Amino acid sequence: MLPLRILGFLWLMFSPCGSESRSCPPDLGPPILRPPEVIKEYGHSLVVNCSSNTEEEYEGLYWRVGNRAFEEDWGSVELDLSLLNYDMNVQCRMKLNESYECSTDLEITVYKNPEVVSSVKHVSDTGEETQYELQCDVFNVAPVQNLTVRVYKNNEAVLIKAFNDSTKTPVNETATLPISVKRTEHVVQLRCEAQLDFGARGEQPPVVVSQTHSVSALHAPEMKRENRTEVKFVLKGDKVTLDCEAEGNPPPVFSWTCDGVDLLGKTNRVTFYPNVTTICICRAANRLGNITKKYVIEINAEASSANPPIITTPAAQRPRGCPLILVPPKIVARFGDPVSAVCNTSATDAEGIGWEVPVQGIGPVPPPSVSWNVEKLVEWEIEPVCYLNLKDGTQCSVTLPVTLYHTPDKVSISGPDHDLIEGNEYRLKCYIHNVAPAEKLKVFWYKDDDELPVREFYEESRTPVTVSDTLIITPTRHYNGSVFKCLAVLDLRPDGPQNLFTVSSPYTAVVQYQPLFVSCPSHFIAVEHESSLDMFPCQMDGNPAPTVQWYHEGEVFNSSEKLTRNDAGQYILEIKNIHGSTNTSVNITVESQRPRGCPLILVPPKIVARFGDPVSAVCNTSATDAEGIGWEVPVQGIGPVPPPSVTWNVEKLVEWDIEPVCYLNLKDGTQCSVTLPVTLYHTPDKVSISGPDHDLIEGNEYRLKCYIHNVAPAEKLKVFWYKDDDELRVREFSEESRTPVTVSDTLSITPTRHYHESVFKCLALLDLRPDGPQNLFTVSSPYTAVVQYQPLFESCPSHLSVVEHEFSLDLFPCQMDGNPAPTVQWYHEGEVFNSSEKLTRNDAGQYILEIKNIHGSMSTSVNITVEYGPSFTCSERYEVKVNTHIKSLCEPEGEPSPTLTWFKDGKEKVQWTKHDSGEYEIEANNKHGTAKHKVYLDILYAPEFKDGNLSLEVTQGENVTLDCAVEGNPPPEVVWSFSPDVTPGQTAGWRQRTITVTAATSGVYSCNATNEVGNVSRTVSLVFKSKSRGLPFPIWVILVILATLLFIFLLVFFLKRQKSHGQYSFIAANADNISLSTRSTEGRI
Repeated sequence: MLPLRILGFLWLMFSPCGSESRSCPPDLGPPILRPPEVIKEYGHSLVVNCSSNTEEEYEGLYWRVGNRAFEEDWGSVELDLSLLNYDMNVQCRMKLNESYECSTDLEITVYKNPEVVSSVKHVSDTGEETQYELQCDVFNVAPVQNLTVRVYKNNEAVLIKAFNDSTKTPVNETATLPISVKRTEHVVQLRCEAQLDFGARGEQPPVVVSQTHSVSALHAPEMKRENRTEVKFVLKGDKVTLDCEAEGNPPPVFSWTCDGVDLLGKTNRVTFYPNVTTICICRAANRLGNITKKYVIEINAEASSANPPIITTPAAQRPRGCPLILVPPKIVARFGDPVSAVCNTSATDAEGIGWEVPVQGIGPVPPPSVSWNVEKLVEWEIEPVCYLNLKDGTQCSVTLPVTLYHTPDKVSISGPDHDLIEGNEYRLKCYIHNVAPAEKLKVFWYKDDDELPVREFYEESRTPVTVSDTLIITPTRHYNGSVFKCLAVLDLRPDGPQNLFTVSSPYTAVVQYQPLFVSCPSHFIAVEHESSLDMFPCQMDGNPAPTVQWYHEGEVFNSSEKLTRNDAGQYILEIKNIHGSTNTSVNITVESQRPRGCPLILVPPKIVARFGDPVSAVCNTSATDAEGIGWEVPVQGIGPVPPPSVTWNVEKLVEWDIEPVCYLNLKDGTQCSVTLPVTLYHTPDKVSISGPDHDLIEGNEYRLKCYIHNVAPAEKLKVFWYKDDDELRVREFSEESRTPVTVSDTLSITPTRHYHESVFKCLALLDLRPDGPQNLFTVSSPYTAVVQYQPLFESCPSHLSVVEHEFSLDLFPCQMDGNPAPTVQWYHEGEVFNSSEKLTRNDAGQYILEIKNIHGSMSTSVNITVEYGPSFTCSERYEVKVNTHIKSLCEPEGEPSPTLTWFKDGKEKVQWTKHDSGEYEIEANNKHGTAKHKVYLDILYAPEFKDGNLSLEVTQGENVTLDCAVEGNPPPEVVWSFSPDVTPGQTAGWRQRTITVTAATSGVYSCNATNEVGNVSRTVSLVFKSKSRGLPFPIWVILVILATLLFIFLLVFFLKRQKSHGQYSFIAANADNISLSTRSTEGRI
């Protein structure tokens, strides 16, 4: 194998010539870079070292950045590199000779950490959940292929998006995600995070986090209490405060009507002093719906002692709440403006009143009022509290709602800084800088004068924030030259100022699109030697402006050339720009005389103007033989004047039937003229609706009439009918009347219950398109339909579980409807049931709910389960057999059925053994509580012998003591019996645990033990043994000593037992066979 040096020499010989960089020979190795890779942010700088560890000869090392070469050195070279380019080509080169170099590329990633702006767009509502769209806009990020965007909902990542674009320079990216928010989720936090992730290769830029948006589900107003009608009995002149108690999102706007009169208050609470029976209706509404509640204030000579169902009677003690009145009840003020509020009380037992506020707090001071004044309110999160000290030592307080607002510092639009291409999608972005509160912000988009979708913001931010909204457009040719604007409105109604809007600077769309013919005749009559194709009356369009080319008989034709009779024939007109081309065929006739018609052009060709506005028009001619041109008009006529044009001006046009005529005098003495069409319009003085002045009955037919007063021209009028926001029908008028007239239109309706409180409007529109202004509409005053209909249940559960002593049928969650409001009656077991009475466990069962008004009645069946906590009614002592499972020994009461747990000495027990007698604690649990009970258990078990059956050899005639050692609970009864060997079947019975048999004979002694749980028996068999030789003397002495010691021990034992249990002597039934005594000095078994 050749040496490496020779291989390297051969490799250099056969490599292509030239000094450009190549890979290094194998024996040399490439230049070594430290660091080998760079990941740094744009604008930073660093030092990179290049060296070689080869021992072979080379001429030097040097750096090359792009096309710039740095100073050459040997051994190692350093480069002070500034990262001012996103796509950098950096090499360290090793110069081997004059004609050959090799190199190592420095891997460089120049990044730009992005900016992140998030916005939330409301999409739709279902009542139980709201759909939003969260948009994350990432600006100026590079390289985008390392970007990861995460969307978080309550700190949980719900979207992770990566990007595949290999672009190295900064770009903008967008990620959108639909977000569903349920009502049960309350407030949801949304945010975006953008991160450039380079793994373990280099530094990790910090995560960029957008602002956090707090959103919640939107829903129509709902009453906190289900009853929709409330009756109050009061004395004449008493103070009455009514609280609508409705909540919704967005917060509802309240309106009150008492005895048909609209009250000025727009809050949820009103106070007044009625002298007669009064009916008040509260209406709470937001853009998702509305709900009403009816209050009947009955005036009695003295307070009622009994209340009918669903009646609230004032209590004798102080009512709930704090007797404080704030004026104003809410404050909506500009940040930095002065504010003031007065807190009043009517309490007779008030001792002091004051304001607790971080800024300019005051008090307590003597009642009845105290003022809070601030010259310049600059606290965004302020919550002033008015407090009242009472003589009984208690205190109550009311918080004054304060909303500070800040109109935007600037509203701007950003969009593409180049021409738009028809059919492509683009995004316009509206930035609203430093606005508060964000949840009161609405953004309106306009294209020219047309309103586009409206964006409402729901971010809860009391301090100024910068927010944005994005409008996606796909432009057509009609967008060219259109002006886009966004208008930011702070909607602080009903308590704050109105018309707080800021308009952005305009964005003018320049749209490029392919050419098209708007209006071109297929035949043209030209005058010989006077007309050229440049004069062809063709209206075309295109951007960039199309080039025009004429073709005749397959050849290009000069369009500026005057036509002769030989040029008549078929022509092709082609128009073209960078986006495409189109063509049309035209037949040209060339005449030797002037064509018919008058060569006059009016600018504008038509006039549509408001009655009394200024108007002007210009009349032009291209005729070469014109002598004079003028206007023949009853007002401000002019001419003739020298051609080619004449202008007609009127400062105030008040002639309804005017017909201006432009005329042209020709040199041959003839005259021609053209009439300028003029349409004067007048928007209606008023649009009104008339309808029945009484309640409507469901199913009957009624007529509503819309009157449009003084409108012209009538033939341009359209009338739109609306029920709430739904369009019902459109009526177009065909009456020709150029002067103002009053017209009407009739709408027939057959109302249903769904029409109740629907608002009917008619909208009168003057449709003057295409030559006149648009959106000339006038809306009528509303007509609110009050529809009476029979009751019905909208949503009522057939079964309900309630808590004992906490629920009455007044609180039953049943949504019912009817007008007049239905009366409610409950029945239980065929009897009327008081719906205000709190339910107990004895009230559980089937109920009938009946609702009724003058138009009918309806009923439904409801099963009520009354739930309550556990309780015990058990004994304190029980006997239970051993090894049985815990069952229904001590069952507690409770609904739902409680779970039962037994404890002994703090440990749970599920089964008893014979040693478990003692005190137990029982614990019963259900969702309403826990109950405990102590009980003593006596564990019963059958008799058990300590020893088994026994066979014993005895000497005939010796005394034997037999013991029946047995235990059991209750203590067992013991009975002995004997069966002798000599006379089988002969027995004797003794009721003694231990017996002594005198002069025992062989046989079987049986011990039977019995208690109420069971019985057992044990036998002892006595067998005679033969006489044997006496023992040697020493053994005999030892046995005597041991027997004596045993006797003494037994004597002591029996004496003690006699004291506690007693000793008994038994005489056998058959005295001839067995002798019994209470003591024995013989063997004991």
